[in-house]
Amino acid sequence: MPTPAPTPVPTPEPRPSSTPRSDREADPTAPVAVSVVRPGTVLVGRGLEVRTVRPRFSVTARALSVPSNPEVVLTFNADGTVRLAELRTSTGFDNIDGPLLSSLYAWTARGPRLAEEPEARVALTILFREPVKPARIKDREDTSESESQSK
Repeated sequence: MPTPAPTPVPTPEPRPSSTPRSDREADPTAPVAVSVVRPGTVLVGRGLEVRTVRPRFSVTARALSVPSNPEVVLTFNADGTVRLAELRTSTGFDNIDGPLLSSLYAWTARGPRLAEEPEARVALTILFREPVKPARIKDREDTSESESQSK
């Protein structure tokens, strides 16, 4: 006796997610207002526009490192290429500092400042995380006022 063919099971149609998908590389964003820090933005002053290259970190470095914000100094030649890149302060992790330094040499600059100076030197801080703002310490007058108002 022949075996009957199995009945095909219909596959459910895919449902769209609540978040649209994109194949473009972009920095993460938040749906609520946050601070003024804009990772990926390079502020170097008037007359100079810097094109950056993102560092390529290993999976281990991304998973295990919590780097501090390094200070770097870049010296650009007149043609806009980086002649010298220096880490003034380290991130605290060699597996972050190495790829970061390599990517800094791939940065380029353009603008009128390059024509005015034989080499343009720029010092900046790279933000891996939001800078910590020092907490305001209440002085004795503030403390005594708030204690007397709560009584």
